[in-house]
Amino acid sequence: NSFYSKLLFIYISITLVSILEISSAIGYTMKQKTYERSEKLLLEKVEQVEELAKDLFDNSTAQKDFRKQINTLERTSNVRVSVIRHPRAALDKIQTVGEVPAKFGWVEKVLAGNPVTVKSNFTMNSKVKMLIVGRPVLQDSRVVGAIFLYTPIVNIQGTINEINRAIYVSALVVALLAIAVLYFVSRHFVKPIRQMSKTAEALALGDFSGRVPVRGKDEIASLSGSLNRMAGKLQKVEEGRKRFLSEISHELRTPLTTIRASLQGITDGVVEPEDAKEFIGISLQETLRLSHLVDDLLELSSFEEKQVKLTMQAVDIPELLGLVVTQLKMKAKSKDIELSADVEGAYTVQGDADRLRQVF
Repeated sequence: NSFYSKLLFIYISITLVSILEISSAIGYTMKQKTYERSEKLLLEKVEQVEELAKDLFDNSTAQKDFRKQINTLERTSNVRVSVIRHPRAALDKIQTVGEVPAKFGWVEKVLAGNPVTVKSNFTMNSKVKMLIVGRPVLQDSRVVGAIFLYTPIVNIQGTINEINRAIYVSALVVALLAIAVLYFVSRHFVKPIRQMSKTAEALALGDFSGRVPVRGKDEIASLSGSLNRMAGKLQKVEEGRKRFLSEISHELRTPLTTIRASLQGITDGVVEPEDAKEFIGISLQETLRLSHLVDDLLELSSFEEKQVKLTMQAVDIPELLGLVVTQLKMKAKSKDIELSADVEGAYTVQGDADRLRQVF
């Protein structure tokens, strides 16, 4: 059921059908040519017999000598000869040198001056199929007799069989070579498709690192390039998702750590009573900021698309830094770090206070 099997099957089927059709056409053509060649050879012998027959008909050659000449021709040429003298009376009283044709209609047609070429049994008692040619013997533009030459078709068929055998052996060799070529060509075409299939499966499992080699400028190469671009975009999306989760974790962890450290310090008595109110206020601000962070989770993704909206206002930097130091002081103290902010004079900028606080 694989695409490779279907493609190979289609290629081989088309190739074999084409080779079979071509072989059949060549075989049929060669068969016809062989029969035409055999007929031509018979007609060449007819010309020889015609000269001998004319001498017989005008009594220049005795019938005994004529038979000897015909017998010699039959032995050397593998043909049979039948010569018919045109009767002076009715056609049913014909005189024949050789065998009498099975069908009297052939004799009538040739004696009427028309040629005959048929494939049939020449005599009534014979079951051997023959290629038969009949031609009239003309003397002073007058038909004086008929000549029939015939040869067994089995001899012609033997030649045809040898030709067909050579054609089929050649066709078999060509078919085997074609199948071998198609096998490797099909693998060459299917290989990138298999690679794309494996890459697509890896993408479905979350592995976005795979890429498909792009060779050439055809449709498969275009598809490979599209798959690689899709894998690249998915990889960027996955990296952005991980970065997004990391940013969310950081943004949520910072205020939670501040609130926990402040409340823990107050509970453990580490924070002086006069500073407790300040830390409680810081914790309240952090809870409010947490609420804002939850509302702004989607805005974090907008940073990736560079579409973040800033709320611009005048921001007192020393005050903002003091809040950040107070927020992180307990966490720093737990790691034996002294955290402080030292800003000389007033310093005000136009900016987004919440975003600047995240940065600091």
